[in-house]
Amino acid sequence: MNKDKISDLEQTKRLCTIVEQLRDPKTGCPWDIEQTHESLVTYLQEESAEVIEAIDLKDDNSLKEELGDLLLQVVLHCQIASERQAFNFEDVAQIVSDKMIRRHPHVFKKNEGDNNSISSKEVLEQWEVIKAKEKKTNNSDAKIDLLKMPKGIPALLVSERIGEKTARVNFDWDNLSGVIEKVEEEFKELKDELNKFDNNLPINEVSAHIITRCKEELGDCLFSLAQLSRWLGFSAESVLRETNLRFKTRFNKMNDTLKDAGVEGLNSLSTKEKEIAWKKAKP
Repeated sequence: MNKDKISDLEQTKRLCTIVEQLRDPKTGCPWDIEQTHESLVTYLQEESAEVIEAIDLKDDNSLKEELGDLLLQVVLHCQIASERQAFNFEDVAQIVSDKMIRRHPHVFKKNEGDNNSISSKEVLEQWEVIKAKEKKTNNSDAKIDLLKMPKGIPALLVSERIGEKTARVNFDWDNLSGVIEKVEEEFKELKDELNKFDNNLPINEVSAHIITRCKEELGDCLFSLAQLSRWLGFSAESVLRETNLRFKTRFNKMNDTLKDAGVEGLNSLSTKEKEIAWKKAKP
């Protein structure tokens, strides 16, 4: 093993040692000592979000730092678990390494003469087959939930992942045209329900049945749009984050421009004036 690789391993060991010292009951940091798996959940979510933001901004320096903060959370959880003799960092590294080898037989278990050509789609299908076999072996009586996902992840991301998972078992459209037709179909059904609204009535007086149907059809529209994004090769979650950022940037630019012009606030403008200001703020 070369010197650089040894140095890398030493840095990982150094981080684990630092966290162990921070958690020392006698000489450690009071805050770190108090932490539990449960108390760290918020920080895990926050650090994950900051990693995503650095990726969106294409900022390598921030990404490097934020990945370090996320790794710290992983090491903290491993240290807490090791203190109750459940598992440690090495156990975590081993289990994920073993999993990667098992689920990539086309890379790690090739025989001489094997056909090395395998598409990304075939890799994902193979992954699901191997994963299902592992689940069945671990618990032969358990029903396999092919769409199981962690609680708490964004709903749009769940829609995206559902589409990915069902596509791996060939439950998907045959072509992009089929996806577009589905989006159009769902939007038409939403419009049909919206057309039942009486514009003269306040929203709280509209039939509860109509409101419920609109909610359901809106959900179907969002789900189908997530699948369209998937078919185009985009992450629906990333696409929406980018759109949110563009809107925020443009809105703040418009607001700053109006302030510089002496306008008290958006509330003082007519709808037409707001539209003109919005168009001027377009990049």
